[in-house]
Amino acid sequence: MASASSGFCPQCGAPVAFGANFCRDCGAVLGENSSDTRTSGTTDNHPHTRLSDGTMVPGELASMGRRTVALLAMIVIYGVLNELPVIGWIIGTIAYFVNLYLFQRGQDIGARIFNVRIVMDNGDLAGFYTTFARGIAAIISILALGAGFWTAYFNDDRRTWHDKMLGTYVVDENSWNGNLEASSGSGAKIVFWIFAPLILLGFVYPVFQALG
Repeated sequence: MASASSGFCPQCGAPVAFGANFCRDCGAVLGENSSDTRTSGTTDNHPHTRLSDGTMVPGELASMGRRTVALLAMIVIYGVLNELPVIGWIIGTIAYFVNLYLFQRGQDIGARIFNVRIVMDNGDLAGFYTTFARGIAAIISILALGAGFWTAYFNDDRRTWHDKMLGTYVVDENSWNGNLEASSGSGAKIVFWIFAPLILLGFVYPVFQALG
């Protein structure tokens, strides 16, 4: 099993971050998640994708078609079902807390249904704060006439603007990358604590209004 205790990949010698799951230069799997020390492309057990800058991410990049239907699933939940009298509020409430749970490991309901995950550029799954902050950053992609979304169709790495802001990629889920460690950067945590109170207020205000 490969080890990166020295701070360098034992396979190719490239520097690796402490706690990294795999080498971003050669793709060798590191630490406890490793069952081999593969050096390129993909294997049946540990598929990777080499990006346009030569680094690698854990898994095959999710197709834009799959990502689109995952997004549409969320639009249906929050933009259609949520508008139904009474039952819509119940559906929205359940979806809200399910999403918070899934955020811990780089998914929302749509991503879970269509088997995709958000991964970080350090090789980890996107943690709760990063997934949350990515959703906030997506607002910018929407406000720019949706350019932050549709430009990903013409991007070699299929990255939206909010992916680039948060250092994330969207990959197909597999038996290996679904078990990777999840992490979040300090910037994502700051975004959470700025916006979470506002989102919570917007969520509970209709309840108090109805009761009041």
